[in-house]
Amino acid sequence: MKPSNSLKTLLLVCLMLMAVPLSAKTEATPANTGGSITQSATKLATKTLDLIGDAAITASIYAQLALDKNLSNLNVNVSTDKGQVILQGVVNSEAEANAVIKLASSASGVKTVDATQLRVQKSNQPFTDLVITAKVKGTLAYQHLLDTRSIPADIHVETNNGAVYLSGTASSPLQIQNAIKLAKSISGVSRVKSFVEVETNQ
Repeated sequence: MKPSNSLKTLLLVCLMLMAVPLSAKTEATPANTGGSITQSATKLATKTLDLIGDAAITASIYAQLALDKNLSNLNVNVSTDKGQVILQGVVNSEAEANAVIKLASSASGVKTVDATQLRVQKSNQPFTDLVITAKVKGTLAYQHLLDTRSIPADIHVETNNGAVYLSGTASSPLQIQNAIKLAKSISGVSRVKSFVEVETNQ
């Protein structure tokens, strides 16, 4: 049976109506695709810049660690993620840990520093280290009473496996040198590392 003219007309109208949204969708696709490409390119560029910035921060911190005579031999791993520096490894004292954290925090571009994975090595001779620490503190305190200008008033002392770590502030480089000399004179001390800084506001 052949379709009537009215049926043909109805079918034609239906086909035209179906074609309209298909055409509209087809025309809109390039625009949508272009927007999607632009967004993807922007995200990629941002991610690339973040990676470059993070790599620069990491390299800068490694360079500063290498230049610091007290920190250059430490086995500390540094990584950076979107400006957050992550420190991992083992140090010999709290003074060293604080120095590493301070150095990392001062690097350009650093937002925060995560030092939760930075550990202080346990001593193999805790009692001996305790005795050395007490002797060094006592000697520094006694010498400060004798001459307040030659020895710093407030020095923090740590000992780990015979190595003494000094931290705090002094009024002059000479006070720091005197404190190191006194610490080295104590029996059982293998070496002395000083993280004592000269006061800037006097």
